[in-house]
Amino acid sequence: TELDLHRCITKMPHTKRECYDRTRLYFLVYLCDHHCSLSHGKLPLTRDFQLLKRPRVFLETAFASQSDQKLISQVELWSIFNRVFDVFGGDIDRCIATQILAEISCLNDLYEQWYSEWLGVLKFDTSKAEPSRRIFDLYYHAAKLYLFSHVFRGQTREDLELGSELPGDGNDFAHRALEHALSVVCSVNNEPRDRLQNLPCYI
Repeated sequence: TELDLHRCITKMPHTKRECYDRTRLYFLVYLCDHHCSLSHGKLPLTRDFQLLKRPRVFLETAFASQSDQKLISQVELWSIFNRVFDVFGGDIDRCIATQILAEISCLNDLYEQWYSEWLGVLKFDTSKAEPSRRIFDLYYHAAKLYLFSHVFRGQTREDLELGSELPGDGNDFAHRALEHALSVVCSVNNEPRDRLQNLPCYI
């Protein structure tokens, strides 16, 4: 922020290489900030700028490359994560009210839209230098696990062991959380270890 990296975001798509570089650096810092914040249980310090310019406008810049597509896909994914956090907050002991549970379906639709759109845009290389389709799916399943796991908030171990009913669509969301958790495990088990070394530590 002190370097004013964010000021060029309103100028997208860029015609100047310097503005392109500054915006790209801001988006990279944005991703690092969110990855590290999650693993340490803290709020990210970098802001979303959806109301000023959608991140995807960055790709209309003449300097944009294929690697920028992967970058912006991650920025959009974490932008949805921010909305999830804004709805549910960080208090994991607080029961989620039934009316807030309805938000899960809306947020799930955003993740589904993100997945289908970027699946049609990104090219997945089989070389070690490029992330595979399974890595892309891993991010998706981890995000969906985070979303659906909110139904377990405020549930004691005894409640879960007794199989008590969750409010509203809670049981359906609980099953989806389990499905995405298993998908995360399968993605990790099926991916060569050298590909996993550069993933964020929260994975």
